[in-house]
Amino acid sequence: MAKMIAFCFLCVVGWACYQLYPAVIYVTTADEQIDFYSGEKTLYFWVSNEHRELFQIGKTYQLKANQQHKQLVLSTVTFAEMKPDSLKLGFRLLKSDKFAVEANQYQITEVQLVTQP
Repeated sequence: MAKMIAFCFLCVVGWACYQLYPAVIYVTTADEQIDFYSGEKTLYFWVSNEHRELFQIGKTYQLKANQQHKQLVLSTVTFAEMKPDSLKLGFRLLKSDKFAVEANQYQITEVQLVTQP
């Protein structure tokens, strides 16, 4: 009985730590493409397939590397045969939006939008 209580306690503590201190997720640069008609640029990044449930099209994510910070909206999520354990995330930039890829790896977090009542 004491072992069962200890096991349950450790499970609850582990779950609480996971909720309070989520793992840091990094993406690595893949490539960029420019749409011929609209002129919009799409930046692509690779991320581990184990994080697939954390990404949703239309949500805003913040990319950080060194002194560079940028909020981008996720426009595509694709699976690639050449990297079966990875996802390819596409973030579309408008013509007026400036973002130069300066690092090979970025920390990515979801931006929680706060609505005013």
